Amino acid sequence: MIPVSLKLSNFTSYGENVPELDFTLFHLAAISGTNGAGKSSLLDAITWCIWGWSRAGDSSDQLVRLGAQNMWVQFIFELDGHEFIVKRRRSIKSGGATSLELWSKDHNLTEGTIKTTQEKIINLLHLSFETFTNSSFLRQGHADEFTTKGPTDRKRILADILGLAHYDQLEEKAKEKIKEADNKL
Repeated sequence: MIPVSLKLSNFTSYGENVPELDFTLFHLAAISGTNGAGKSSLLDAITWCIWGWSRAGDSSDQLVRLGAQNMWVQFIFELDGHEFIVKRRRSIKSGGATSLELWSKDHNLTEGTIKTTQEKIINLLHLSFETFTNSSFLRQGHADEFTTKGPTDRKRILADILGLAHYDQLEEKAKEKIKEADNKL
């Protein structure tokens, strides 16, 4: 996943009409500023948009700017030569409502529910929130998260990072072929 751009509105400390963050303008960046300036919020916006999770966990209402009723984040990324757009919105009016969209250029890839669209995004990226935050993005205050996990969880996360699930599928196919061959014999 290669970031292309980030747009947001009323997300944490950011209000409306926030300038777009165009990742294509630089190859390496350092985000610096005083406490509370919104550095971590930019990373939270990306993780919330893609996975629906941030430092606030899955509590989206805590991410809506104080005094605002709605927020949204749009994240564009490139993957395998294709550009994808993820848009997530949250309204806290009347009990709250969330929407999630997935696009590839002009093709709407959004499924019927947020859950199925979320699964589609995770399958597309081959990356869960947990794997991302234990490999590519170390959250503030959670740098030791991977090392404090149990052996089973560490093994699962490493398997996800290395893409070992593909080999599990190959193993299953090989077992089926062995079973077929045994039945023929």
